[in-house]
Amino acid sequence: MSPGTPTTQKNISFNPDYYPARRAAIHASLRAMAKDGYTFVRIRLDADAIAGKPGTYTLDAAYMGNVVDFVRAAADSGLYVELTGQWLPANYYMLVSRDGFPDPDRKNTSGINQLLLSRGLAYAYGRYIADVLAGIKAADPRLLSAIFCVDVWNELGFESKDLPFSREAGRFTAEDGSVVDLADPASRQALADRATTRWIDGVISQAKQVAPGMLFTASIFPPLDVYRGGYVGVYQRDAKWGDPRQPFRLSAIAASKVDFLEIHLYPHTNGGTLDAQMASLEYPAAAMRKPVVLAETGAFKSEIADIGQVAGTLRGVLRQACSLGLAGWAYWTWDTDNQTELWNLQEAGGYLEQRLSPRSFDWCGG
Repeated sequence: MSPGTPTTQKNISFNPDYYPARRAAIHASLRAMAKDGYTFVRIRLDADAIAGKPGTYTLDAAYMGNVVDFVRAAADSGLYVELTGQWLPANYYMLVSRDGFPDPDRKNTSGINQLLLSRGLAYAYGRYIADVLAGIKAADPRLLSAIFCVDVWNELGFESKDLPFSREAGRFTAEDGSVVDLADPASRQALADRATTRWIDGVISQAKQVAPGMLFTASIFPPLDVYRGGYVGVYQRDAKWGDPRQPFRLSAIAASKVDFLEIHLYPHTNGGTLDAQMASLEYPAAAMRKPVVLAETGAFKSEIADIGQVAGTLRGVLRQACSLGLAGWAYWTWDTDNQTELWNLQEAGGYLEQRLSPRSFDWCGG
């Protein structure tokens, strides 16, 4: 349920100049979801709009008030909420030096990789998530039980165009003292895998101080979706169409403190299956011992142009997900003011809502 765009990574759903005017319609959507048999709704937080005043370590009160209102309305409708992070608010970067962490390595790391390879920035991001949960708890302690889980960052991964992975020779010394041979694919991938687990654990350790019983996850999409064959060292040349993103490795996430694993998969053709995407995720070869949820699926209009074919394809995908042992699913999106390239559940008079509703469709049925 999001008007955000993949280009800007913004999400204006709870902005003070957006949410209040649409509050009644949003609440009605929550009631309709519950009536259809859905059990949770996934939302994404916008780091720019939620940030407090520069020089403070606070969150914007009006934005947080809208988040609290949404969680309360979802709970009143019988739904849980999955909170999803996306980027670090600008005013939280100062926590690194304030609390005695070493500055990020600005000479040998850049972009998102700098954040993922910095213990201090993992700490700062964890404090941000902790403050979101603390804000909800302060408004009404009972609302924490309405939070199904926190996805620490939507589809987080490394960028092969940024340091240190943009270099293909030489050595890189990580904050933990390990020395990486950048000419060796195995050494590069080991750096990425260690950093994945350490960064997630750093975030969760901070957030758990506020909500020790909260469930946490870290969502990813398959390497195949950015034309990568798998996990071979975060090289730019491995992305056939030049996309720099390298999703976290599922087994590295599983080794962290997350409570379950979250994957995002889209069928790319009429009648498409999950086989190739799951293989690129190394599933089930990675021997997952934690539940796996298909927490985002849907269809692009450019790939499946007929809404009737979307319904049939998604039903097939969800039945395959059940046969693979996945623990649940969610559709992206219910409706949207943006991302019109995706089929949402409300289009064509609610055609997909009616055919994918858990009340009418048993995803583990025959």
